[in-house]
Amino acid sequence: MGIASPSKAYDESLNDNSAYEEPFAGQKYPKFPHDLPELLKENGKGLIKATPYGNTLTKDMAIAAIEGEGLGEDIHTDLLAVSFSSPDYVGHQFGTDSKEIQDTYLRLDRDLASF
Repeated sequence: MGIASPSKAYDESLNDNSAYEEPFAGQKYPKFPHDLPELLKENGKGLIKATPYGNTLTKDMAIAAIEGEGLGEDIHTDLLAVSFSSPDYVGHQFGTDSKEIQDTYLRLDRDLASF
């Protein structure tokens, strides 16, 4: 995972590499930030769900659905349900007070602002 803000901005999370954090396959320690291109080799494309980029991809697909289906362009009510699930995966793997979850929510806030 990249850094959404300067690392000192992650002051609402606990110390990194805590005992309750689980590393990705191929990592000895769950040290933030993570080298995702390297981790992709061992973890495969499913890695994205446990990163903030899963939310970004979901947002991009929702925007494509709105535009591609012409949602909101006629008199009929349209419904598009969107679930941003990366915080659940990240929280279970790294904990609710981890740098990874703080990074995920900082990025989700940006994604929602652009949505």
